Amino acid sequence: VSTQSTGVIGVFQNSLGTFEELEPRCRLSSFRGGYKFEDNEIHNAFKELFSMRCSICKKDCKTESALEAHLKQVHMHFFCKICKDNLKIFVKDLAVYSKDDLEIHKVKGDNTDKSMKGHPLCEFCLERYLDNEMLHIHLRKKHFWCHFCEGQAYYCTYKDLRLHFKKDHYLCERIEELAREHSWR
Repeated sequence: VSTQSTGVIGVFQNSLGTFEELEPRCRLSSFRGGYKFEDNEIHNAFKELFSMRCSICKKDCKTESALEAHLKQVHMHFFCKICKDNLKIFVKDLAVYSKDDLEIHKVKGDNTDKSMKGHPLCEFCLERYLDNEMLHIHLRKKHFWCHFCEGQAYYCTYKDLRLHFKKDHYLCERIEELAREHSWR
């Protein structure tokens, strides 16, 4: 619920009622201002979702960058940047990895999540992507693909794609000459 007159972004409560009935019973939180909570239990649960607490030693940090610095300096652990930038989850729910485990996570996945097989690699850019769908989007945007092979073959340069056409498909060598001859001026 949002109203311009009160500046309240949302109300979190256990009981049902209209905004006008609930709003006076709720207290304004200074945490991520603009939210009101009916009781401390709901307020604390909300704060917990956005906490920047170290999953190793339980130290509370003020910001995400402070938490990352703490993890690196104190524990030599890291978030996976690919997961952090792409997954729609709270920071508190992100896994942390040692340097070696982070590489294994990127290449092979996690032992705890058998569905995660690692982050696929673009063999042209040598960059990893969240999943095959994100890699496919990247390949379509940044590289060349053969429409005859139904997107199963990608090429780094147009020259490489042209060689593929010549080798695996019929390539008209005179196409550019014909286009010049029959173009309107």
